[in-house]
Amino acid sequence: MLLIGSMVGPVSGQWLLEENFAYPVGDPLSEHGWNVHSGTINPMVVTPTVLQYPGYPACGVGNGTALNKTGQDVNHTFPALTGGDVYLSFLIMVESATLTGDYFLHLGRDPMGSSFKGKVFVRRDGQKMLSFGISQSAHATALVTWSPFVYSLNCVYLLVLKYSMVPGSGNDVASLFINPDPGLPEPLERLTSSDPPDDPGEIGAVALRQGGASSGPVLQLDGIRAGLSWEELFLEIPVQRIVTGTVTEGQSVCYSASQTIDVACETSSFTLSPGGSVALVAGMRIYFHPGTILQAGGALTASISSEGNYCNKKTGHPNPVTPFRRLVTTTDGRNSQVGPLLFPNPTTGTFFVDLNTREQTGHGCAVIYRVTGEQVLKKEFDGKEVPFFDLSEEPSGIYFLKVVMKGRNEMVKIIKL
Repeated sequence: MLLIGSMVGPVSGQWLLEENFAYPVGDPLSEHGWNVHSGTINPMVVTPTVLQYPGYPACGVGNGTALNKTGQDVNHTFPALTGGDVYLSFLIMVESATLTGDYFLHLGRDPMGSSFKGKVFVRRDGQKMLSFGISQSAHATALVTWSPFVYSLNCVYLLVLKYSMVPGSGNDVASLFINPDPGLPEPLERLTSSDPPDDPGEIGAVALRQGGASSGPVLQLDGIRAGLSWEELFLEIPVQRIVTGTVTEGQSVCYSASQTIDVACETSSFTLSPGGSVALVAGMRIYFHPGTILQAGGALTASISSEGNYCNKKTGHPNPVTPFRRLVTTTDGRNSQVGPLLFPNPTTGTFFVDLNTREQTGHGCAVIYRVTGEQVLKKEFDGKEVPFFDLSEEPSGIYFLKVVMKGRNEMVKIIKL
């Protein structure tokens, strides 16, 4: 049975955004889910730098990006919130900063517009020691809440930005945590700013900013996570996960969630390009929403793990998993489709069949035929299972799958690459 309806707002245990820049080095961020909202020179690109911080799960994965003194500014949206707290964590290594200082990261609306909130700053003193700062909205560094000059150039730091949308007008609060212990609860020690401009009304994007030529820093940035609570930032495996962006030729990535994976969402899309490889491993269900584009020549596998075997952090590939019933569900927000769902299709050989029936009991039979009508294989199954097929030894071409179950007789075309 297809699940009908659009995604609802984020729930506890779900990252709003995770960005490890797992794209080819040199690619513009604008090709991977980031939107350009300012600047035409010095585009922000994927860099080979991988930052690491003890205990922070989003490290040692993918690549990174770099911010220079001036140039293009980009933002990445996530499910917008109109109240409560938004947490954003990231790793940073500052290569140079100015005495004046400038902000390099902030939050905003979706679309970004000009209401920049939760601005994170960095500056240095005469001995080239660093100070980080936070403002709710102000740009003038005199209005920024600053840390002492106790941080060093070319060292990796974990920063956590918290933006609290407080009921009422002009009273939101931005906080900055510097080098917190990921294994401990949210600390009391933080920098805070509550300068009183208008509240944004919603937070739905994070922006990376390359500042003024005379004030901006040069830095490396990696491991961005956004969530609804402190604890969610440091989960190894989220309860729910939204997969967006583009996987290009030569990329091989793996996404896990202990319950549900949503591929694409209401405002974002996901594209698997030819030559790319994606593995999805969830504990309960995988949903494909409108905006999911799977191009021929890309390799995509999806599994339900009933044993907690998710993506291997070191290799990026999933640990061995046992396929479980009701493998994949698609959503179109409108009408339920009828008939079995093949996944993946086109296939390089192996695929699963979601029976797409409202009844999850009963005996069935599936037969695969060549276009000539010759039978290739036959399999009987129980309605509680997800039938698995393997055409790896068969030549490329068109095949047909016939499923008979409870008096229903369905035929689906298979494309074997």
